[in-house]
Amino acid sequence: MRAPKRARKSGSSMITLPRCAPAILNVLVLAVIVLPYLINTVRFGLYPQLEHHYQTSERAEYENASIAVQEAPVAETNMADGMDSVVQNQSMRRMTKEIAGSMAKPAPTPRPKKQAYKKKYDMKAIDPNSMIQTGPGLPNWQSYRSVHLQWSGPVKADETSSLVLVGPTMNLLFKLLGVALLLVLSWRLLGLEKGGLIGRNVGRWFKRNTVRVLPLLLLPALLVGHDPVQAEVIPDQQTLQTLKQRLTEAPECLPDCAQIEHMELAIDGGVLSARLSVHASVDTAIPLPGSQDTWLADDIVLNQQQAQAIRRDAAQQLWLALPAGRHEVQLRGVLPARNSVPLPLALKPHYVSLRSQLDKDWTIAGIRDNGTAESQLQLNRVLSKTEQAKLELEQNILPTFVKVERRLHLGLDWHVETTVKRLTPLDTPLSLNIPLLPNEQPMSEQLSIRQNKVRVNLGAQQMEASWSSRLNPGGQVILQAADNADYLESWYVAVSPVWHLEAEGLPVNRFDRSDAQVSPVWLPWPGEKLTLNITRPEGVAGQTVTIQGSDMTIHSGKRASDVRLNLNIRSSRGVQHMMKLPENAELQELSIDGVTQRIQEGGRELNLTLKPGGQKVAVHWREAEPVGAFYRFPEVDLGLPVVNTNFRMNLPRDRWVVWADGPTMGPAVLFWGVLLALFVVALALGASKLTPLKWWQWFLLGIGLSQTETTLMIVVAGWLVVLALREKFELSLKNWQFNTMQMCVAGLTFIALLVLVVAVGNGLLGMPEMQIAGNGSSAYALNWYQDRSAEILPQPSFISVPMWLYRVLMLLWALWLAVAVLGWLRWGWKAMNVGGLWQSAPPVPRSPVVTDQSGKE
Repeated sequence: MRAPKRARKSGSSMITLPRCAPAILNVLVLAVIVLPYLINTVRFGLYPQLEHHYQTSERAEYENASIAVQEAPVAETNMADGMDSVVQNQSMRRMTKEIAGSMAKPAPTPRPKKQAYKKKYDMKAIDPNSMIQTGPGLPNWQSYRSVHLQWSGPVKADETSSLVLVGPTMNLLFKLLGVALLLVLSWRLLGLEKGGLIGRNVGRWFKRNTVRVLPLLLLPALLVGHDPVQAEVIPDQQTLQTLKQRLTEAPECLPDCAQIEHMELAIDGGVLSARLSVHASVDTAIPLPGSQDTWLADDIVLNQQQAQAIRRDAAQQLWLALPAGRHEVQLRGVLPARNSVPLPLALKPHYVSLRSQLDKDWTIAGIRDNGTAESQLQLNRVLSKTEQAKLELEQNILPTFVKVERRLHLGLDWHVETTVKRLTPLDTPLSLNIPLLPNEQPMSEQLSIRQNKVRVNLGAQQMEASWSSRLNPGGQVILQAADNADYLESWYVAVSPVWHLEAEGLPVNRFDRSDAQVSPVWLPWPGEKLTLNITRPEGVAGQTVTIQGSDMTIHSGKRASDVRLNLNIRSSRGVQHMMKLPENAELQELSIDGVTQRIQEGGRELNLTLKPGGQKVAVHWREAEPVGAFYRFPEVDLGLPVVNTNFRMNLPRDRWVVWADGPTMGPAVLFWGVLLALFVVALALGASKLTPLKWWQWFLLGIGLSQTETTLMIVVAGWLVVLALREKFELSLKNWQFNTMQMCVAGLTFIALLVLVVAVGNGLLGMPEMQIAGNGSSAYALNWYQDRSAEILPQPSFISVPMWLYRVLMLLWALWLAVAVLGWLRWGWKAMNVGGLWQSAPPVPRSPVVTDQSGKE
C-alpha cells in the first residue's frame, strides 16, 4: 500500500513545469550554441591547420614543369595546304556524323583525331649557354584568409599603412581568453552565482516532474548514427549529354578514314570523267570532287553499280557513303560553257593522272610533276589571243592585287612566316613572283624559286598561300618594300626577351597582340626601307637552378620501406646538380622527365644532369629499417633551398599511430584532446557523488566509449545519471506516472547495455579511432606540407605501436567493463526499487452492512 503523500511545507514555493520550462530551455539552447564553439575554438587554437580542413595544401605540381624547352616545329606544308586541310577536316567530321547513321553497320566510337593547328614558335625558350637567373621558388598554396583593404577617401602618395600579424602562440592565448570569458558569461546568464532558479530549484523540480523528464532523457538514444539512405535519382542532363557524346563519337581515324589513292581524269566532247580508287578503313563518307558553282557529276557509279547513298550538304557539296574496304568510283558530268572551270578537291588524291584521249581544247593546271595535286585543279579552255582579249573585255577582269604579310619570329631560332592574301574577287586565278628576304631559306621543297623569288599560284577559289623560312640569327635585318604595284606588304616582328631590337627608317604603325606577345607592325609604302638592329644583352649572374617543389612518399613494410622523391626543378642552362641521400639508402631507380638514368654505385651523392627549362626528377630508394615505435623521415640534402615540400607516409594496417610531429600544416592526433576533456568530466562526475562510480571508473568508461560515436557515450552516461536520480529522489506520483517512469528507466537500461555490447565489439574487432585530421591525413596516411625549406628537408616524425597492443588494451577494458556492469546493475536494481518496483491500483473498499435488531439487513 502506498505511503501517504507528504504535506507540503507552508511558505515553500511550488516548482511547476511552466515555471521551469523557460530556464531548462535556456540551458539547452545555451549548451547547443556554446559547447560546439568552445570545442572548435580550443581545437583550432591548438591545431591551426584544422581551421580550414576542407582545403588541403596543393601537391607539388612536378607534372607541370614550367619554362619547358620546345623544339621548333618543322614546316613541310604546301602554300595553301594548311588552310584547306582545316576546312576539309571540319567538313568531313560533320558530314560523317550525319551519314554514319544511315549505314547498315554502325561505326565504331573511338576518340576523334585532332585537327590541324597553326604553327607556333616558342618565344620564351632559354639559351642553354646563357646564365639567366631562375629566381627563388614561390609557394603554391592557396591563402586561407584574404583581407581586403580599402579607403573611402583620397589617399596621398606618401601615406603608409602597416599590418600587425598575430602568431600561433598569441592566437592560442586569445582563443583561450575568449573561452574563459564565454564560460563566465554563461555562468552569469544562468544565474548560478546567485543561487537562481536553476541552481536552487531544479533539483526539487526534477523531484516532482521526473516522469515528464525521463522520456526526454531517452531522446539521445534516437541520435545513434545510422547509414545514410538516399533514393535513386534520374541522371542529370550533363550525365546524359556525356553518355550521348560517348555513344555518338566519331571514329578515331577521322579525317583520314578514307583516302583517294588514284584519280584519273579525261575530257571528251565537253564531258569530264573521273575514276577514283578509294580505300576506307571504316564505314564513312567522302566528299566528291567539284562544287555547285563549278562542276558536279551527273552520273555516279560505285563498284560497277549505280550509287545510292549520296547526300548534298548545306554548301551544295556532294558526299558519297562508303562501307569499309576498297572501292572504284566513276564520275561523269558535262562541263559548263565557261572558259575556266575550277575543280575543287575536298579530299585530295595521292596521285592524279590524265587519260590519253584528253580533249585538245582543254588544259588542266594544278597537277605537279610528281603526280600530286593542289587543293584545286583548273580546267582552262584553249583560246587564241583574239578570243582571250575579247573575253577579258567582256568580263571586265580586275588586275592582280594581293597583300604580302611577313611575320618575323626572333627567338633562339629565327623564322619567317610569309602569307600572300588575295585582295581581288575570287573566280580568277592569280600568279605572281614574291621576292625573298636577304638570307631567307624556305623550308618547303615544293616551292618554285627562281632568282630569289617564289612563284605563287592562287586558284580561282583560293584566298591565300603561305610558306615558312629560316633566317640566320644575329646581326642586322633589312626589309625593303618592292616597287611592284601588284601587292602591298606588312611586317610583324616578334622578339624574344633574349634579344634587344632597335628599328631605323620607319615609325611603328601599330602593335599586334594576336600571338600572346606584343609585336610592332610596320605598313610600308612601295620602295620604303626598314633596318632592324638586333643585339643580345649580357645576362646578370645569379641562381640558375631552382627547386620549385618536392614530394616525398614512403610506403612502409614489415622489413623495409620504399621511399619515392619527386622533384620539380627549373634550370636556365645544362648543369650537373648534386643531392645527398640518407646513409642507409639503397638506390633503386632514377629518372628525369620519365627517362630512366644510369644508377650510380656507392656513396650518398647523386648527380643529376639537368637541361635548360623545367624537368621532373624521380628518385626511388629503399631503406632496410622498417617503421618502429618512433620513426623520423630520412634526412635528404637537395643542395638548394626548396619550396612546396610535401611529405606522405603510407602505413600498414598493423600499426597504431598515437602521435605525429612535424610542420604545422600536417596531421593532428585529436584523441588526446578528447582524452583530456574526458578526464575533466570524469573528475567532475566523481566529485559530484551523484553515482557510486569513482572518477577513475568514469574515466575508464569514457576511454572505451571514445572509440564509438559521441551519442553512444551520452546514452550510457545518461543511463547512469537517470539511475542516480531515481535512487536519490523520493517521488510522489500517481500509479500510472510511477509505472511509466519505471518502464522508461528499464528501456533506457536495455539501450545502454546494447550500446556497451556494441562498444566492446568495436573495440575488440574494429580499428582504433585516434581522430587524425589535418592536410588530408588519416589513420594510415599522414601528410605534411612546408612552404619553404632549407637545403636539408624537414624530418617529420610520429609514434606508432603494433596493433596487437590496442587489442590487448581493449580486451582488458572489456573484462573490466564486464565486472563493473554487474555491480552497476545491482545498484540500478536497488535504485529502481526505491518506493517500489511497480504500483498497482488500491482495492475498492466495500460499503458497511447495516442490520436491525431482528437480524435483517
